[in-house]
Amino acid sequence: MKIQFEQTKFMESISIGYHLWKEFRTKDWFYLSLYTLIYFTHCFFFWDQMSVMNTNLESELMARNGVVYFWQLYPFQIIPVYVVSFLFVLVSAGVLIVFLKLKNIRMKFLLLPLIRKQFQLFFYILSLLYIGNLCLGYFHDSEVYIILILCFWFGLYIYFVKGNVNLFNQMIRMDSNHPSSLSKGIGYLIPILWSICIICLVRI
Repeated sequence: MKIQFEQTKFMESISIGYHLWKEFRTKDWFYLSLYTLIYFTHCFFFWDQMSVMNTNLESELMARNGVVYFWQLYPFQIIPVYVVSFLFVLVSAGVLIVFLKLKNIRMKFLLLPLIRKQFQLFFYILSLLYIGNLCLGYFHDSEVYIILILCFWFGLYIYFVKGNVNLFNQMIRMDSNHPSSLSKGIGYLIPILWSICIICLVRI
């Protein structure tokens, strides 16, 4: 009886945990929290490596620029990620506002849901990117490491673009006068335009 009682309590705990997980996943900030948790967990367990990397970064940046900003070092490198995500939201909002205005679609019913979904997609991709980079790190000394990294990044970027296109196309219902190819085109435009903005900022 005692064993059965313990098994029942264990199954109930699993069931409660599963339902909490499902509820948590529906939140807009789920993937943001997941990415942040993964990042700081990695920093915590591999802080010795991070310290060495910080020392190397400081030496390199001082030799090149003569100055080191705190957000260029671990664990503060997550701050630029948040800034980049904010830039993505701004670019998305700008493109969406122009598109919805031109097509006379009521923004208040579409703009915020689209932005929230894109924000989720962005940090979902970032979580995959971070986990993938950590896994591929085991092949760092391999001759095919660069090829693996490039293939992974390129594939993930294509997945990101396609996900944005599908999201945009699903949420915006075009009437008969506006072909779905137009909404798909805007879906392609947002991540590509955002990528161009990032490249320009990096070059500056």
